[in-house]
Amino acid sequence: MPIIDIEDWDERRVASDPRIAVYAPGADDARLRDHADEALLDARRAGSAGASLGSNADPAVLWASLDPAIGERGLFIAESSKVALRALDAGVRPWSLFMERKWLDKSRDLVDRVLDGDAAVPVFVGSREQFRQVTGYQVTRGALTAMVRPLLPSVEEVVRDARRIAVLEDINNYTNIGAIFRSAAALEIDAVLVTPTCHDPLFRRAARVSMGTVFQVPWTYLPENWPEVLRSLGFTTAAMALRKDSLRLSDPRLGETEKLAGYKWRLLVLDEAQAVKNATSGQSVAAKSLNASQTIAMTGTPVENRLSEYWSILETVQPRLLGSLKDFTETFAAPIETDHSESTAEAFRRLTAPFMLRRLKSDKSIIADLPERNTVDQFTNLTAEQAALYSKVLEAHMKKLKKLEEKAVEDPQGTDIRTIRRGEVLKLITSMKQICNSPSQYLKTETATPDSGKAAALFDILGHCREAGRKVLIFTQYREMGERLQTWIEKATGHRPDFLHGGVSVKTRQVMVDRFQTDRSVHAMIISLKAGGTGLNLTAASCVVHYDLWWNPAVEAQATDRAYRIGQRRDVLVYRFVTAGTFEERINEMLMEKRNLADLTVATGETWIGELSAAELQSLFTLDPKSIAA
Repeated sequence: MPIIDIEDWDERRVASDPRIAVYAPGADDARLRDHADEALLDARRAGSAGASLGSNADPAVLWASLDPAIGERGLFIAESSKVALRALDAGVRPWSLFMERKWLDKSRDLVDRVLDGDAAVPVFVGSREQFRQVTGYQVTRGALTAMVRPLLPSVEEVVRDARRIAVLEDINNYTNIGAIFRSAAALEIDAVLVTPTCHDPLFRRAARVSMGTVFQVPWTYLPENWPEVLRSLGFTTAAMALRKDSLRLSDPRLGETEKLAGYKWRLLVLDEAQAVKNATSGQSVAAKSLNASQTIAMTGTPVENRLSEYWSILETVQPRLLGSLKDFTETFAAPIETDHSESTAEAFRRLTAPFMLRRLKSDKSIIADLPERNTVDQFTNLTAEQAALYSKVLEAHMKKLKKLEEKAVEDPQGTDIRTIRRGEVLKLITSMKQICNSPSQYLKTETATPDSGKAAALFDILGHCREAGRKVLIFTQYREMGERLQTWIEKATGHRPDFLHGGVSVKTRQVMVDRFQTDRSVHAMIISLKAGGTGLNLTAASCVVHYDLWWNPAVEAQATDRAYRIGQRRDVLVYRFVTAGTFEERINEMLMEKRNLADLTVATGETWIGELSAAELQSLFTLDPKSIAA
């Protein structure tokens, strides 16, 4: 087939040819493993040949109608000549080639390789502007090749002669995946195995970053029970982390888990058992490898995000009690978390009650000397400036959401539209949270003085606590908000509080903790909810402020427990800041209504909001004028 110049092609003609429409924006995203149906949706929207087959046709049939050799396998996009050539070297079959005209001569070896292999493969060339129009972005590497996904070998085949393998567990960043494959090739790793929830190594960006080594290093997908599979094949797991105290692969201590597994233990006690909430993590696998007559798991938060975490912990203690994860999800998790089924929750409690001993800090027979904890929902008002910004940003987001909702009605199977819409709702939530916290946080501007109702309430509390000799812990989700609070408090009091966040080293973290616990001149400490919500003993504090709500009772409780724990000698005041008249107040009300389920399962953050209609979102986020401060 001769080289096809698309100089004179219009958008309709480009869209009607599936072999070039395959490069359209989002098309490679849709061609991920097991998602050939989404790719065909893209083709149908573009008016390609697949549309004539009907929207309910089987994806395998649709792909096969375009090219019988593709079938269920689908396609992927190789970006750059180097990546495509390495794919060809590995025996991967090209489906079409799209070149920027100025790169044609420099990439002649790729064109020749493609045409020598199959002269029927179309080679399209166009200008840089046409390239941008077709792909939706500026391609700098001159060539894109649509290729037929190769058939992946079995795990047994990949590791048959392997001595060292790398497992990619739950990695969701395509750049990282590509970099790992490149490192695996450099370190002469024999094979790479990918867990089911890991993103696709053949995604365009992953393959590009790998420099094509994804076609050189043997790899395949693992089943869900992959730790057991690898053990059955004779492999031992070594965990690697970029820490100062990490062990070298040659360190004999790496064999200690195996030694421990060789003993018969009468009793195994797992403290802080939430560490095994992920059934496939290294800690979970190591815990399950120990041979014990009895196992006890101790944790204050058996469920932090979803009910599957409870399943994982109980699976370690009493295997198979709750069945497989799939059965558990269908029988208990989905009805409780999605449908809020009281009857299912009660059945779950009855089943697990004989295996669970629950002790609450409020039970004086357990901890007689622990003081009281008083939790207050501190309602704050928006300033006039906050309210104006809130309404303006809400209106802009709602316009986008209503347009996306209209598109979803026109194309009810458009999963990509639903994904974009959920992303837009997430942006809306984040924007509204930041505006309620501080307009300057949302606008990314600097201000030396507090600029929100929450900030005013915080300074009132700080003043009262200082008079009463109370130290205060301030929790926030946002690093930029924590830094603002540092500046504001320093200007008001002359003392800059420490801010413990994810970027603080272990050594510095301990210095901060010691200073807060022992130095009487230190009155407040700001903590990132994720970085400092667990593992800290800060009983010098007797007041806790949740500046912005996480909307997950377990996460908030863990943070509060940095102060409210054994060793605390004063009653603990807990303030939850809620901006009145905004979506914060309405969501807080919803969560309070569901506390009976939250005690068991914990609400799954804000993800459910993404499924609300535009009208429901409008009602949820609409500002009550009465909440604006005079």
